[in-house]
Amino acid sequence: YRTYHRHLADRKNVLILPYETMVTDFDKWLESLTGFLGVAGDHPEVEAIRKEASFKVTKEDKFSHRRSVAPGNHRKKLQPDTVEYINDRLSGVMDLFGYQVD
Repeated sequence: YRTYHRHLADRKNVLILPYETMVTDFDKWLESLTGFLGVAGDHPEVEAIRKEASFKVTKEDKFSHRRSVAPGNHRKKLQPDTVEYINDRLSGVMDLFGYQVD
């Protein structure tokens, strides 16, 4: 991710949007994307994307490709020491992309 940031983050033709916005406020995320692309929000393709997009998981299934999409859910699944280790190891990269480590 450092390489992505170094080579792409400052380019005017690159938009980096946070996963958290996509899964918690899809309309805001899509508005940012379509605005960046210069596509009208009511364009039929945008409406089709909006209609098909779903981040709801009614029941978590460990064998399913799609589990919980909630940001920060790893804190519930991993031991506190593991979360601390991951946050420590990734803190520099997370800072580059504006993430706060709790």
